[in-house]
Amino acid sequence: MAVDFCRAFIDSSAMEAKEAKMAQRGQVGLFLGKFLPLHVGHVGALFDAYAACDHLIVVVDENRTLHRELWPLGRYPDGAQRASWIRQLFEGLPHVTITLLEDNNYYADHDGDMSGFARDILSREVDYCGKSAPDLIFFSELHYKNVWHHMYPDAELIVQDAKREGFDISGSQVRRSPYRHWQSIAPVVWPSIALRVCLQGSKALAYSQLLSRAYAAPLWSPSEATAAISSSSSEMQSRIICCIGCPEDWEQVGGVDLVLSTDEPATSTILSLCRAINARLA
Repeated sequence: MAVDFCRAFIDSSAMEAKEAKMAQRGQVGLFLGKFLPLHVGHVGALFDAYAACDHLIVVVDENRTLHRELWPLGRYPDGAQRASWIRQLFEGLPHVTITLLEDNNYYADHDGDMSGFARDILSREVDYCGKSAPDLIFFSELHYKNVWHHMYPDAELIVQDAKREGFDISGSQVRRSPYRHWQSIAPVVWPSIALRVCLQGSKALAYSQLLSRAYAAPLWSPSEATAAISSSSSEMQSRIICCIGCPEDWEQVGGVDLVLSTDEPATSTILSLCRAINARLA
């Protein structure tokens, strides 16, 4: 869906219109979010925002201390990783800027006051294409409306799908059970957060190949996983990755999530391995 949408923009006269309007200081839109993780609701809202303005600025909010506590899986996708997902989503499309905003102290500095954060951090760090403020602000959480109005009183505030009627999903829902909501997570995210299963023992390679078939999962080395994570064209859909090599080999790319030995009685058969994997996916 996302690729078709992007291609339609690239091939249409709408792109020429964007070029002309930006030459005349067209409308600049702002979209801020955690994207933890990027899900289909985000994708729909981002593309709607992109269609509605002449240049879209996407700000990825990173507060590692706070956000790490929200993330249920072992490998935390930091702000740089999440910004990479957005860049992959918009790959090939002009007039979009992705900005990573890192400030682990703004809640302490402002007692949790979002308007204080916006006033002291956002305005200082974000370039609105030479303007002093965005023309349009896109958001879905209604409690931010007064915050944005206080920060940018002249901007048009656009509330997007606050009732989740377009996509009945939210980031908090996905975080409660990422693997159960797998199809609601944007495909560009899948290689980054899939369960990494590493088999050890005398039958490790043979059983990894069989598990790869059973789950329609990729059988990757660390370098192959790194390439897939940084590519917007990965065709991976499985919730697991069968890891080639030993756990130490994967430390350079964040490590593995589940290590099982084919020589242990409890995990010596394909069915027993599947039970162990499925328990982690539940």
